[in-house]
Amino acid sequence: MYKWVAACLVVASLAGCAEPDHPAALNSKALDVAKTTQETVSMPSRTKAGHIQDTALREENGQAVIEEIGGQSFETEFEAWGKVRFVAAKRIEPSGFATLQLSVQGRNGNLLQAFPQTDLTQGRSLRTVTAVSFRDVDGNGQRDVIVLAEYEARPEAGEKRAAYVTIPSIYLQRGKRFVSDTQLEDRLVAAGHITTIMDVMAFLRSRQPNQAAGDARIPGGAAMPNQEKLRSLCLTARSGSYDESGIIDLYTEAYTGSNQDADWTFSEMDEDMMYGELGGCFREATEAATADDETLRTHAEGVADAVERILLAKSSIDYYYNGGGSMWMHMANRTHGIYGYRIYRYMKMKQQASGRETAKYDALAQELEADLRYWEGQSVDPVFTDSGIGYENKQPEYDDEVQALKVGVRSLRTLTAGKDKASIYLLNFLAKDLVEY
Repeated sequence: MYKWVAACLVVASLAGCAEPDHPAALNSKALDVAKTTQETVSMPSRTKAGHIQDTALREENGQAVIEEIGGQSFETEFEAWGKVRFVAAKRIEPSGFATLQLSVQGRNGNLLQAFPQTDLTQGRSLRTVTAVSFRDVDGNGQRDVIVLAEYEARPEAGEKRAAYVTIPSIYLQRGKRFVSDTQLEDRLVAAGHITTIMDVMAFLRSRQPNQAAGDARIPGGAAMPNQEKLRSLCLTARSGSYDESGIIDLYTEAYTGSNQDADWTFSEMDEDMMYGELGGCFREATEAATADDETLRTHAEGVADAVERILLAKSSIDYYYNGGGSMWMHMANRTHGIYGYRIYRYMKMKQQASGRETAKYDALAQELEADLRYWEGQSVDPVFTDSGIGYENKQPEYDDEVQALKVGVRSLRTLTAGKDKASIYLLNFLAKDLVEY
């Protein structure tokens, strides 16, 4: 239902949420691997994710076949084991039914732990793993595991909008073992439209600072239109009759007009939910429009991944640079939502081939480089946190985010090297969104 929507539930608690490994921190260090494609640039070494193993492992096991999932298995480090290899594999039965097998292996390939199956995936056939991230989910100082994977949808369960659904798996490190956080998994699914690591991070950040991992609040304000209205709204927005501002007005009217309570006001949370739905609507449209064109689909996924990295890094930069505060999270939620539409427009423009406009593109590229130089030269004041320390130096975290921003921008420039109208359209927005607020 929503994208990035849960990020505004507990506004008052956010001023002290800047710890880099705390679940409250909106920090792109968590984005170790997300929708890896042939056209994306890998994250810098700060992710602690070592060389990605791209070779598929096929191992006969009775009649079933086990295939390592390329791009989602890699070297990392956990507190209890040190340097290990995280392996994501698909077990395919003779019937074609597939399950996800996750494990941690030692340097010599010995099995250290096989991860338990999450209850939410029972009876579902795996399509693929879309993202893996290592971060401290429960705030105990140990890195946990977040896995997002696509499974076949169940029409009988009301999952009729797409052929596949994304299901999160959360594993908490408990010494030399990982355990499933089933309560958090359930709440993430209930929140709806949790399809990226950014969505999970926003949900985690929305919780009370001292809440247990399974006690995340589920968003859902009185302004939320029902599913039938949301579907109709999405189809109307995608009809081609509205530009960007018109679509925002359309959604705003639907949300503000869905509650007749005289005492109700359109809250920050409601607005985040609205932009989340808007973005989800057009991300779905992009997937549908590129379903039969593998080249364009791969390209669109690469662009979306690069933009996501850029927005995630920029939101963290804003947070540290401005000394914390919830407004940066709200802005990040809404920006992420509207880029769902902008990437859809980019993709539609790519389908209508146009010539190169080198001068315009190069001018925008220079603006982006100037933005990067500006942020790279800044120092940040200590940020007040709820860790018991008070004000903490976040310059190292800030510097990491600037490097992540550079990686995202240069990845996007590689993907848009055609310098066509679609590329200019997208870079024009990003050049504006990377400046200082």
